[in-house]
This record gives sequence, structure tokens and C-alpha cells, in this order.
Amino acid sequence: MTRLIALLSTCLLVYVGNLCNAQSNGAPDVIRSQAFVVKRAPRYQPSIPFDATNWGTTVRGVQLLAYATNTIVESGSTITVLTVIKNGSTNTAEFVESEKARDFDLLLTNNAGKSYFLTPMLAGRNSSLPIDPMELWPFDIPVTFPTNIQPGDYVLTATRRFSAGKTNFVLESNPVKIQIKRASGTP
Repeated sequence: MTRLIALLSTCLLVYVGNLCNAQSNGAPDVIRSQAFVVKRAPRYQPSIPFDATNWGTTVRGVQLLAYATNTIVESGSTITVLTVIKNGSTNTAEFVESEKARDFDLLLTNNAGKSYFLTPMLAGRNSSLPIDPMELWPFDIPVTFPTNIQPGDYVLTATRRFSAGKTNFVLESNPVKIQIKRASGTP
């Protein structure tokens, strides 16, 4: 599975590298992906399948995609959750931005309904991130799994709040299956 992810990431980086138009004025890189324009802020460097078909529910034309770099993890280990916000509407969607580990709520839930929040609670917001119509914005989120988490099968979902006009909404990503194993050397 790890080799498959590495191969897919390499293929995507070559694909994206061929399409990338780097700008020297400090503006985000711009990548064309079918009809959408992929904006990549300099502080976020994910490699994710932008044209994936398993997006979360559409809310006012906006969708959220989540993708885990590793779907079998040991308790206490760290992975990266890659996300992409896609604005397929005709209006700009406004997202408040502070730091990537706090802007998304990542929830891990097992079959019995036990849930773990994997991102710290929001302390405050800093700036506005407008996502224009037909834009994609990728983000990478480092996630450390609790050491006391029970082994088993889980579903990870990401959520992110945004506004369109004067109304607030919540985006929810596609579910991502994660299997938790005990850390090496633990009983």
C-alpha cells in the first residue's frame, strides 16, 4: 500500500510539475486541473489527486476532499492528512485562516461510535482566505494519533467552516478508512 501511494504521489507530482506555472512575485502557484484552477499557497505543499471522485457533500457548490498518506497507522504515530477545498459555485467562498492544524476539524470514529478529535481546538482566527469560483486549494495537515487509542477500524472525516454572502456553512469531507494498530513494544 505504501509503494502504491508513493507511486501515485510521484505520478501526480510529475503531472502537476508539467502543469505548474510558478510565479516569481510571491503569489501562490497556479495549476490548471480540467476546468478548475488549483491554487497552492507557498506554506502548503501537498501532493494529492486533485481529480479524485470521492469528494465530500456539496454545500453551496463547495466541496472538501480528504486523503491520508497512510491508512494503517500505529497509535502515537504521525501522518499527513491532505485536503482540498473545491469551489464549484459561481460565488466566492470565504474561509477564515489561522494555521492549518487548527483550521480543519479532524474526527476519527470507530464502529462502536467512540470518537477522537485529532486537531487542537481553535483558539483564534487570523485572516480571510477567499476561494474564488472554479478554484481548488490544497492543504496538508500533520496529525498525531493518541497513544491511548484502541486498535481497530476507524473512519476519519475533516470539516471546515466557510461563509458565502452573510451565511455560514460547514463542509464535511469524504470518509477516509484508517486502521489503528498498537505501537511497537506496547502490550
